[in-house]
Amino acid sequence: MVPNAVSVGSKPGAERPACLPEGVPADGKRTLLCLTRYYPHKNLEMLLELGRRIRDTGAPYVVLLTIAGDQGPAASALLRAVEQEGLGDVVVNLGTVPMEQVPALHRACDGLLLPTILESFSGTYVESMHWERPVFTSERDFARDVCGDAGWYFDPHDADDLLSVLRAAFEDPAEMSRRVALGRERSEGFPTWPEVTVKYVELLERTAAEAGV
Repeated sequence: MVPNAVSVGSKPGAERPACLPEGVPADGKRTLLCLTRYYPHKNLEMLLELGRRIRDTGAPYVVLLTIAGDQGPAASALLRAVEQEGLGDVVVNLGTVPMEQVPALHRACDGLLLPTILESFSGTYVESMHWERPVFTSERDFARDVCGDAGWYFDPHDADDLLSVLRAAFEDPAEMSRRVALGRERSEGFPTWPEVTVKYVELLERTAAEAGV
């Protein structure tokens, strides 16, 4: 069996990523990065309800979204709803982020937030753990397979449950540090693409030899 691979990019410098608008991160607010394109299974509409809860309760969180209107009608509708409902100060859309800015963007935020309901394998989890950021994601087997005990899990259809998980995580710095360290350790256990390529070549050669080719 050949495992999944992930590439985490180069070490981020100290500079502020150009994709971040002025005022973000905001003083006294926890900034959560939702790094993804728009796909229905990413469950991004859940962020509307989360944004309403943050606005109405004054919870100290800001979500950074990375989608663009040209990713489909549903993506445009989501961005339009954020604007029409006046949620733009709690759900901030950065648009498409260049790959070279991703490491620095991870390090500029307080954690990764992915309310996805379906994945095969998300390298974004591994990237976040590698850059020593907590992962907040859906209570689903695919998420636990990658993040294990390093992740913080919530019901992806319940914004109140997510807020409770965020509150518990940030109010317990010792547990946060423990899971972040565990995440970094887990991230180092995933092979690189060159390593996986070697395994595929070995598998193909073995298969060909067994078939007498």
